[in-house]
Amino acid sequence: MGFKKQRNKWQKKLTYVSIVVELQASRLSNAFYINLGVVLNHLHPNSKNIPAAPDWHLRARFNRIIGAPKPGGGIVDLEDINSEEDFNKSLDFIKLQLESTVLPELEKFDILSNWDQIIQEEKDATDRFMLQNLTLDDLKLELRQLV
Repeated sequence: MGFKKQRNKWQKKLTYVSIVVELQASRLSNAFYINLGVVLNHLHPNSKNIPAAPDWHLRARFNRIIGAPKPGGGIVDLEDINSEEDFNKSLDFIKLQLESTVLPELEKFDILSNWDQIIQEEKDATDRFMLQNLTLDDLKLELRQLV
C-alpha cells in the first residue's frame, strides 16, 4: 500500500498531500480507534517524522468514512475478541475497508479540485471530515498557491 510506519502511525506521501493512519487506544474501554489525517505536504516540508494528529489539516475517523459507527466510536473492541479467529476476522475487515473504501476516499484529496468537496461539506457542517489548523479562507489560499 506504500506506507511507512512510525510507532502507532502510518504515512503515505502523495504528490500534494500525505495520508496518515493512526491507531489510538481508548482511555475508557478496551476499544481502539483508527484516526485518519490528511496533511498538505508543502506546509510540512522535509519532515522526517509522521505528522501528529494536532498537525493534520483534515481529520476523520475510520468508522465515519465506512458509514458504520459503533457505540463510543471505536472500531475494534478487545472485549469482543474471544479467539484468534475473532481477531483475524477483525483484521480482515479493517484491511478490506482500508483498501476498498478508506484509502481511495482519502487519496482523492491529492487531486486539488476535490478539496472543493471539503469546503462545501465544512459549510454544510457535516462531520465526516473535519478541517483543522486552517480556516476555510486559509485553505482556499493554500490551494490557489499550489495550482
